[in-house]
Amino acid sequence: MNIYKSLCLLSAVILVLTSCTKEKSAEPDSAAISKTELLGEWNFVGMAAYTKSTSSATVAGKTTSNVVITDYTTIENKGTLLISADQVISNDLTYTIDTVMVAQQYINGVLKEEFKIPFNFTAPAASNTAHYTWVGTDSLYFSQGMITMPGNMPSVTSGAKIARAGDTLLLRGTYYDKRTEDQGGLKVLNETQAIMVLKYKRR
Repeated sequence: MNIYKSLCLLSAVILVLTSCTKEKSAEPDSAAISKTELLGEWNFVGMAAYTKSTSSATVAGKTTSNVVITDYTTIENKGTLLISADQVISNDLTYTIDTVMVAQQYINGVLKEEFKIPFNFTAPAASNTAHYTWVGTDSLYFSQGMITMPGNMPSVTSGAKIARAGDTLLLRGTYYDKRTEDQGGLKVLNETQAIMVLKYKRR
């Protein structure tokens, strides 16, 4: 049980660390946006996200896995995004997540328990600069990651598809990370996946 609690806490921490990176299906009226249209300053108006974090450890021949899933749209969104020909600069970006996480416990691949956990988190205002290059006519590639991850987790290379829905700019991206960490002598495999869409309106 102590191992399970540790895994659950670890997954919750991973969720917080990766909540900056996500996507959803395209807006029905989304359309392409040109390089010229993309340039300028935009107000951050929200982010829709789906995340899945899995932490697994094997003890005495039994593999215990904890899966935490969230699906939400942020509220209390603030901040701006300045886009130039080769970089994006986010300024004082912040948002609040008020949702319910679904937690599942598996032992040797068999679901043993599932429950829901209220989750409320306000991201501290943060600013960041990320360089990008175009890929085709509808995607941007960020060699150092679009958003700097807090804590000890490094940024990762990432891409984002871009489009517009009316006067709203859509940045759709994905995040994936897999690593093994030593947690007090226990080898824990952490796998995190996220899809998201960040929305901005012309300032």
